[in-house]
Amino acid sequence: MTDLTAIYPILVGVITFPLSIYLLCLLLSRVSGWSQVARVFPASQVGSGEPQGERFRWANARFHSLTPYDNCLTIILADQGIYLRVFRLFAFGHKPIMVPRAEIEKVTTSRGLFKDRIELQLSSPPLNTPKTLTLTGGALVRSVETWFQKMPAEQIDEEE
Repeated sequence: MTDLTAIYPILVGVITFPLSIYLLCLLLSRVSGWSQVARVFPASQVGSGEPQGERFRWANARFHSLTPYDNCLTIILADQGIYLRVFRLFAFGHKPIMVPRAEIEKVTTSRGLFKDRIELQLSSPPLNTPKTLTLTGGALVRSVETWFQKMPAEQIDEEE
């Protein structure tokens, strides 16, 4: 008869590792504000699938300074607004988001030594929902600036 006690740690690891990743993703969606924003701006308002537009894979964004989403997002600049989706492996608790263009009250860009960033201030989010979305990365920031040139001038601020 074979001794199965050597297999038990492997089985426990195979079960607990995916479970811990799942729970960590759920916790991150709550702490970061992603789940609250997804309730207010669900991507389902666009219809089925992803919208058409300029696509950025492995992009960076954050709602709070403590919880960045670095190199794990797909961001699409569509005519309707900005679409955000987390990489599928880590998407537990992270429903896709579509922030409509009309809900963006103010845009502030800043140039850093290592990273450019653009901060989008949401017009009237409900209580306990993040009020800003910050996107980083040179090409993404430049594209968002171009995308916003179609918006009224009072919504765009430039910082040095």
